[in-house]
This record gives sequence, structure tokens and C-alpha cells, in this order.
Amino acid sequence: MKIVDLEIFGDSKLIINQLCGDYEVRKDDLVLYFQYANHLLKNLEGVTLEHVPREENRMADALANLATTLALQEVENFNVHVCEQWILPQLLDCRFEEANAITILPIEDNDWRQPLIDYLQHGKLPNDRLTDEENAKLRLFKLEALDEKRLEAQQQLECYQAQISKAFNKKVKPRSFKFGDLVLALRRPIITNRRTGNKFLSKWDGPYVVVEVYNSGAYKIADEQGFRIGPINGKFLKRYYP
Repeated sequence: MKIVDLEIFGDSKLIINQLCGDYEVRKDDLVLYFQYANHLLKNLEGVTLEHVPREENRMADALANLATTLALQEVENFNVHVCEQWILPQLLDCRFEEANAITILPIEDNDWRQPLIDYLQHGKLPNDRLTDEENAKLRLFKLEALDEKRLEAQQQLECYQAQISKAFNKKVKPRSFKFGDLVLALRRPIITNRRTGNKFLSKWDGPYVVVEVYNSGAYKIADEQGFRIGPINGKFLKRYYP
């Protein structure tokens, strides 16, 4: 029987749109059915796909579900003929051939499997203890590696300290004084045991006269009575303008 024109009705709008090409089939288990349905539709000259709402298709659904609702009696026996045929033909002809091959790989000198092979073939156990010479070489190697790590850490520490010092010195204004200059001194490094008074008292004391200058940036100063103080770092001094 050759069918040229065919009208197809379905209550699944999704399937109808997929066959029309409006929707894409994304489920893997439905791809084979979709491809086979398109193969059958191409053999027909005229095909009409029409969606029927499920409410209008109740009679067809009832007839389709009738076979599943009927229960078989226990005394009845039925013979089922197995045709051993696929409903959908296999699209891809996959053929598998058995490959009888043997792969040989050379064992390297430092292969981790070598001690196992020696034990299975010759019953040879690996040496757990090191000789005195090997132990001395191993300790010397670890000590040399430790010295390198310490040197690397020291270099990193020096670089870090240099960066910190450079960043700090950007905000520090260098001060230098000469013999006979009048300066003010910070109270805290000079007066440490007595109270400085109320909070409105200036933290600078003086004036003082520079009486000695050191190469390290320290100075000795003297007050009006000639009492000498110091040496004091130059960062705790500032010039006095009468």
C-alpha cells in the first residue's frame, strides 16, 4: 500500500513543532525517533501536520489507554512471537574488531616498579638502611640546602628593610646643626622622670646651644646655665628662631 498524501493529527504541540522544524530536539533518547520520523516523512509527497488540543482528543486517548486498563485472567495464556527486529533501524553501522596486540615498554632505571619486579622474580628485598657514607652525604646535602635557604631569606629580609626605610625616609626632613646654633629639644627624651605639667604645655623645651657635633648625627647641647645634655639624636632637635 503506497500512501502519497497523509494527514497527521497530534495532541502534543511540542512534537508537532519539532517535526515542522520550529523547535529543536534536545533530549538524546528522542533524537533517533525524530530522525526516523523525518526519514518516513520525506518518502511522502504531501504531509499535513495538525495540532489537536487534548480536550478535543479525549476519545482517541480513551481508546489508546483501553488496552492498558484491561486486566488479563489468570487462566488465559498467550503466545508472544519475538520477531527480533528493530523498530528503528540502526543509523550508524558500528563494527568492532578484536585487536590482538602485545605492547612492550622498556623499564627505566628509576622506575618505581623495579623493586617489585626484583622481589617477584628474584625474591630480593630493598635495603631499608643507608650506609654511613650515604648517610653523611645525605646530611651534608641537606645542610647545604639549608644554608642556601637561610641566605635567600636574609636577602629577602634586607630588601624588605630597604623598601621600608626608603618609604619612611620620604617623609623625614634631614636636619643638621653646627656649633653655636640655637635649638629646641623635645621634652620626652630629656625629661623622663618628672611630669611635664598640663596638656597645654609645649613639647619642645629650650632654647639650647649646640656645643658638640658628632658624625653619627648626634649633638650635645647646653642650657643658659651651661648644663650639658646629650648626646641627643638630631631628629629630636629643631632650630630655634629668637
